[in-house]
Amino acid sequence: MQWVASLFFKHMLVSFTNTLFFTWAFAILYLKWKKLRHQREALMIDVLPWELGAEINSENVGAFIDRLYKLPHRLRDSMMVNRMRKALELFEIKQSVGDVTNMLSSQSDIDGMRIGGSYTLLRAFLWAIPILGFIGTVIGLSHAISGMNFAGMDDLKEITATLGNVTGGLGTAFDATLLGLVFALALNFPLNSMMSSEDDCLNDIDSFCNEVLLPRLNDGGSIAGGDTKGVMEVLVKAVASSQKEFLTDLNALSARIKEQAENLDKRAAAHQERVNAEFAHAMIRMREDFTAAVTDAVKQSTDYNRALASGIQSLNDVLKDLGSKQILIQQVKKKGWFSR
Repeated sequence: MQWVASLFFKHMLVSFTNTLFFTWAFAILYLKWKKLRHQREALMIDVLPWELGAEINSENVGAFIDRLYKLPHRLRDSMMVNRMRKALELFEIKQSVGDVTNMLSSQSDIDGMRIGGSYTLLRAFLWAIPILGFIGTVIGLSHAISGMNFAGMDDLKEITATLGNVTGGLGTAFDATLLGLVFALALNFPLNSMMSSEDDCLNDIDSFCNEVLLPRLNDGGSIAGGDTKGVMEVLVKAVASSQKEFLTDLNALSARIKEQAENLDKRAAAHQERVNAEFAHAMIRMREDFTAAVTDAVKQSTDYNRALASGIQSLNDVLKDLGSKQILIQQVKKKGWFSR
């Protein structure tokens, strides 16, 4: 009893919340199990008795609908009977098997989404229970670590007692995780089993609609009724109308493609003209730059040649003056120990 007390009361908030979520989830599963059993009982009802007719047509469909409304309210509220009632009422108005088939398919999707949505809260509980267990463990560890205060303790018995309290707190902390994991494990298997059972029930209802209801519907438009010529005329008109719409759309598409091609040609021509203009402008500019560069080079070369000719003339004048004079070069005698 001490272990149970520590399991549920040492972390009162976490343990109580986990227990509440677990009990709440199992209550939902129990109600879903009762509802599933009610759906299974509705599958055993002969909702389309052969005494009213081997086939369902515009003349006797009202009798089948009245038969469904005479069922007890508890069974009339089931998915099976509700889907049969909607299908027969639509057939009474539309007189079309195709419309009834589309409606049954849509109703099957709606029922499937409704069943899947009913497990949202259960999945939230299954996720929250172990998370709360880990939160309780963190709280217990923080309390245990905060109690590890050995300052001023010289006696071995006091240290041993403190360690005992710490280890006891750690055990209580891990008990919170144990409780959350056990609850999550105990909830996971019934949850998945219930989901599988409800999916099987929904598949049985779909099979009954496809294998029993639809084959017995007769909207008077089948070839077996003898109106083969009328059916062929309707088919020919439908094909001709579809072909006419296809040709109209094809012509519109061809005109659009032609317009796009013309616009593309215009854009390409404009782009080519722009490229040619840019190229001509670049060539003219490059020629002007080249001409200016050559002119500057010729001018600089001419100036250099003039300066060189002037220098040569000056050098000739100097040499001419030197040619009429005698230049004496006297060697200076070096002084020192190593001089000669």
